[in-house]
Amino acid sequence: MRMQSLLLPLLPLAAAAQRAQGQTPEVKERYNKLVKQHINGNMNEYICDREISTRKITQTGSNDCKETNTFIQASSQLVTRICGDAGTHYRDNLFKSNQPFPIVICKHTGGW
Repeated sequence: MRMQSLLLPLLPLAAAAQRAQGQTPEVKERYNKLVKQHINGNMNEYICDREISTRKITQTGSNDCKETNTFIQASSQLVTRICGDAGTHYRDNLFKSNQPFPIVICKHTGGW
């Protein structure tokens, strides 16, 4: 596992979260999936296996483990703020984070 600080380059789903009230069920579902699979303020490289198992994070359309999964070390509220005062509008509903977030990269090494 690696830990990095990265600017979130584009975060279209956070825009949906910013305006969660009145959004379509599809947009809400995509946002909830983003939070479930990629946001954990307490994440570290030592708990990758546990978090991926607990959150039931799998390859799209299968029950297979994902080869790589990234977690943003922040609360969903902080990530959502990218679409407000913590981000810069890029185009359409895409925003760039003004500040880096620490990222934990979990890589499947086999053996499950």
